[in-house]
Amino acid sequence: MILRAQEEITRCEIEARQLHTAILDEDWHFKQVLVHLRVSQDIILIAVQDFITWRLQINSRILADLQQMFSLQGFTGDPTPRQPVSSLFKESSVPSTPEPSDSDLGSDSDNPPDNDGDIDGHEPDEETNEALNRLQDFSV
Repeated sequence: MILRAQEEITRCEIEARQLHTAILDEDWHFKQVLVHLRVSQDIILIAVQDFITWRLQINSRILADLQQMFSLQGFTGDPTPRQPVSSLFKESSVPSTPEPSDSDLGSDSDNPPDNDGDIDGHEPDEETNEALNRLQDFSV
């Protein structure tokens, strides 16, 4: 029975390290997505920023919980993340567009959408509908 408990603790410590790494990878991926959307001036940028802000808040809470676990007296695992995906890329492979600031991750409250389905007084066109479909695919 004690052996199974020790195995479960070891497995939990491994999964915590994997989760830590996955969060760092997701953060790097989000930065790449925002740079791409900014450069391409894609109209889904604001919606993606809102989604990323939401995910970063969740990830921040998870990281805080992981840090608490890592600081437990009985924690015997490795508290450092594995090699994140971002470390596999050279700095030169990342576009030289400025990284998003925290203020870039907010929403555009100056132009809230109308309740009748149109955006800023315009009916959604084919490009807008395609962008909304890409956003839906992105969030799935």
